[in-house]
Amino acid sequence: MGDTPEGAPPRQCARFGGLVRAFLAGSLLAVSPAAAQETLVLYNWANYFPDDLLARFEGETGIRVVTEIFDTNEAMLANVETGVGNYDVIVPSDYMVKIMIDRGLLQPVHARDMENFKYVKRPYDSPWYDPGRQYSVPNMQGTSGFVYDERQVEGGKLEESWREFFEPRPELIGKVIALDDQRELYLAAAYYLGIDPCTEDADEAKRILDLLAAQKPKLAYYTTGTNPNLADPLQTVIDEMNAGLLALGETWDGEGRRLKRLVPTSTYVVPAEGTAFWQDAYVIPYSAWNPDNARIFLNWIMRPENIAAVSNYSGYTNAIVGAEAFMEPGLAADQANGLSPEFQARLRPVQSCSEAAMELNARVWSRLWQRTVK
Repeated sequence: MGDTPEGAPPRQCARFGGLVRAFLAGSLLAVSPAAAQETLVLYNWANYFPDDLLARFEGETGIRVVTEIFDTNEAMLANVETGVGNYDVIVPSDYMVKIMIDRGLLQPVHARDMENFKYVKRPYDSPWYDPGRQYSVPNMQGTSGFVYDERQVEGGKLEESWREFFEPRPELIGKVIALDDQRELYLAAAYYLGIDPCTEDADEAKRILDLLAAQKPKLAYYTTGTNPNLADPLQTVIDEMNAGLLALGETWDGEGRRLKRLVPTSTYVVPAEGTAFWQDAYVIPYSAWNPDNARIFLNWIMRPENIAAVSNYSGYTNAIVGAEAFMEPGLAADQANGLSPEFQARLRPVQSCSEAAMELNARVWSRLWQRTVK
């Protein structure tokens, strides 16, 4: 199409063409063309970017940032595909970046040509989901596991196993929360059962479903972990853990670090059976109104002091050389040293599965409906 950037894959459907652009031009809160050119719409996870860093970007560039929130990769994808919103920069996870590239939903950014790309560490300069960084720049990275409160565990210690989460001890039943995340919960169950998360075997998928279905009545509730309707979902966990209502929860290492700051008796676990090692990224969707502003943002965020502010706020490590100098000491040490060899062996890069495998995942997820979510 005439508005397709050079080198980009073809779009798969007309909704990303003139009809959507015309609709957005007539809506978007009646923003004038001049005002739109001075604006950047950031579509991000909740509690993932500090307000003072946004203010710094606005002060340095003169570009006003409007933030909109999503709580799962799948919800974000649906909004982008259907043209529900107008976004300039989006923050998907690794596997979702690959899906969006394959579906022709992203603009090439040619990150290697950006001034600050020189700070990106290897091998994150050419990840599996975007070789050569044609469509993305790195954001946060981390692991998925579970956290527990030592005060509520007999002996104060749990095994470093997914068993503690999927088959909680009697005293913990009703005090466990699971992520309302189609990808994360399925991955964890697959690792625990020793099943390939990209399995196309219906019997193996049923074993995953059986495990999740058996766990469901033992949970307090499912949580997005990034609920946009709550001021701070983590604060809910802190309050309920201190009140003895929650003892264990599936989460990510950054949330585990944030929780540890306020609940010193909490411990984050990298399960021995394996856990997802994920990477998030900044990308520019095809429907972006302000791709030039978006490219300014992508280059700006790769400066060590800027990405370090995101790490300090969120609790996650990043892929930028020199960021440690601006990070909190404990987090900087984690980034510099990484996990021990023992824990490194537990990490499983998130894969991009086949359509058949994703269909099984979706069928398992639909069978868990209706979930009680907070």
